[in-house]
Amino acid sequence: MKNNGYNVKFGTDGWRAVISDDFTFENVKKIAKAIAMYALQKEKTPKIIIGYDTRFLSKEFAKLVADIFSDSGCETILSNHFVSTPCLSVNVAEGKAFGGIMITASHNPYQFNGIKFKTSKGCSAPEQITQKIENNISLDYEKGNKGSLNEADLIKPYLKKLASRVNLDIIKKSKLKIVFDPMYGSSIDYVSDVLKNSNCRCIQIHGKPDPLFGGLNPEPIEEHLFDLKKEVLKNRASCGIATDGDGDRIGVIDEKGRYLTPHQIFPLLLYYLCKYRGMKGKVVQSISLGYVSERIAKDFNLQFEEVPVGFKYIAEKIIN
Repeated sequence: MKNNGYNVKFGTDGWRAVISDDFTFENVKKIAKAIAMYALQKEKTPKIIIGYDTRFLSKEFAKLVADIFSDSGCETILSNHFVSTPCLSVNVAEGKAFGGIMITASHNPYQFNGIKFKTSKGCSAPEQITQKIENNISLDYEKGNKGSLNEADLIKPYLKKLASRVNLDIIKKSKLKIVFDPMYGSSIDYVSDVLKNSNCRCIQIHGKPDPLFGGLNPEPIEEHLFDLKKEVLKNRASCGIATDGDGDRIGVIDEKGRYLTPHQIFPLLLYYLCKYRGMKGKVVQSISLGYVSERIAKDFNLQFEEVPVGFKYIAEKIIN
């Protein structure tokens, strides 16, 4: 879709395009400058954290973006390793940054790359923000005072935060056997690192970064999880878990090698949180997830609301 003279239009979560076609260093530079302009309109010295996935040239694109933000006058932090999108989001929120940039095309095929912009809450930027960024693309860019640029480990703070959100002691004592498939993407080693020195066993497959994702789309849907099913059955594992290219989607295989759809997984999680964790509040879900969650919410006397597809719509409800 043409926009402002460039093939740049933010969708449900960022901008994605084919590498060397529209996703070029020149276009990435224009978008980075547009986001920097937006940030500097809001804060004198905004703090920006930048991450990247395992795709072709993602690290190089991230370095370009970091240089632009630093030259613009921002306090810029660049990840020293490929990271998942949730990892970036946690670091943005915990580090009290103005925002975050993730170089990724998420679950799209290997030919694509993209840019996600995260707000200070670590959430996908809403349309009113991405529209301002798109409008900035056609404006003249002026450098500000020289900012700073440092590299940092984003993974350790993320795994620490992750461990604080669950009862890790119970999990470590459970003697679960888990097969984890990061699909050659940026969640490599996350589960095994969390479960190290425990009674659980984590068997990782597709655990080396591959810009071609082993010839598959890095999307954890049933047609791409044949190897995960096979390993679960072969190892008599408790379950199999897969994450997409940037680690913000999951696919689950049960102990019998059966694929569980999102329509099954998320209602199960909701039921667990209500029944066994006693959680209260409003339930918000994407319209794509079916009717079971609504029935569970009704049984527990919880408010229920559906929103359009895209995490930014749910994030807006969580924040507000």
